[in-house]
Amino acid sequence: MASEQLQIVIDMLRSAPALDGADVLAMRKNMDAMTAAAPAPEGVRLQAVAADGVPAEWTIAEDARGDLVIVYLHGGGYAMGSIASHRRHCGRLSQVTGARVLNVEYRLGPEHPYPAAVDDAVSAVRWGRSQGF
Repeated sequence: MASEQLQIVIDMLRSAPALDGADVLAMRKNMDAMTAAAPAPEGVRLQAVAADGVPAEWTIAEDARGDLVIVYLHGGGYAMGSIASHRRHCGRLSQVTGARVLNVEYRLGPEHPYPAAVDDAVSAVRWGRSQGF
C-alpha cells in the first residue's frame, strides 16, 4: 500500500487534465487545481505576512524553533506554483526540520518578466534578515 504522501501524488496525477498544447496560464490553473487537495498537515500554523511588500506565508509546525528559518522559493520555472500549491510541502518541511518556513509568493511570468521573481526573492530574504533571521 502506498504511503499517504505517495497516494496524494498519485491521486493528483490521475485527476490532472492533459497538458498537451496547454499554455502556461492553463498549466498554472491545472497545477493549482491539483494541489488544492493537499492542504497543510495537521498541527501546522499558517500566518500571512508581507515580506518587504512581497506576499508570503509563515508555515510553522508545533515544535518549530523561533530562531531557525527557511526561506522557501517554490518550483515552477518562475511561471507556475504558489503559496497554496506548496503549502503541504512547506508544512512537512517545517515539521521535519524544526524550522519556521517562509513560503514566498513571488511574481510569475509571463505577466511579470525577469527579473521580477528574482527581485521578490531577494526582497523576501532581505526582509527576513531585517527581522533578525
